Amino acid sequence: MVELLVVTVIIAVLASMLLPALNAARQKSKDTACKNNLRQIGLALLLYRSDNDERFPDYGAIGARSATGVEYSGANYRRGLGENDGGGPEIYGVTAAIASYVGYNQNIWICPCSTPLKQSYKNTYAWLAKYFNNLSRSKGMSFSTSAISSVQLNKKLILFDNISYMPIPTGKIAAADLLPAVPESEKTGPHKSSDPYAAVNPSWAGVYGVSAAGYVCFWNTVDAE
Repeated sequence: MVELLVVTVIIAVLASMLLPALNAARQKSKDTACKNNLRQIGLALLLYRSDNDERFPDYGAIGARSATGVEYSGANYRRGLGENDGGGPEIYGVTAAIASYVGYNQNIWICPCSTPLKQSYKNTYAWLAKYFNNLSRSKGMSFSTSAISSVQLNKKLILFDNISYMPIPTGKIAAADLLPAVPESEKTGPHKSSDPYAAVNPSWAGVYGVSAAGYVCFWNTVDAE
């Protein structure tokens, strides 16, 4: 009986020692999966840009321009291509604009560390639409004509783990009255536990992103890379 108790205690001690290492390894695996997703999406955006006179998808392509030409900033986050919330399939967003460059594999758009709610939308990444707009085909802008230089663009994120937006209704052009409020439970960086810079920039702690140059980095260190 004593021997069994000793063995049980030893097993419990070993388990308590191994559990943190196993959790860290699991988190690292998820972090790597997210970085790979972003890297592939970033490369696809570079291919898109190469085929479109060095321009990103414009506001019309991502569903942020109305039929009258009014531009809205509420299309920073959309459901995955083809997702339907009851009002029709999603045909807008970066997922739709670069579908031919990444294929129709929905998994590439899902960060395994993101919340279950965001994962249910089949897309967990948002983008900075104003940088797309600065190089939009409709405005005829390129690196040589944009107010933002190519150097600056290479330092700015264009896609990142979403902690700031909720998706507007599928298939709709973005407008102020369509923007849902973001629950507090959704305002957390999915990689916060492994972010060494969490104390430096708490607001964006645990957020991964991909720059215009195609590399992956933390939000708060992108300008230093």
